[in-house]
Amino acid sequence: MMTVFALVAELLAVAVTGGVVALVRLRRWWFAIPVVLILTAIARMVFSPVA
Repeated sequence: MMTVFALVAELLAVAVTGGVVALVRLRRWWFAIPVVLILTAIARMVFSPVA
């Protein structure tokens, strides 16, 4: 459940980052931070043992 919460939070972070990048306040490499966290959440979801 926490992995799904992390995934949703990071998708929101990507949306906010996209808005700020569109306003040319940040550079495109700022997308790397939420993308790495999303990939980490997906990896945890796939490889974590089922309780």
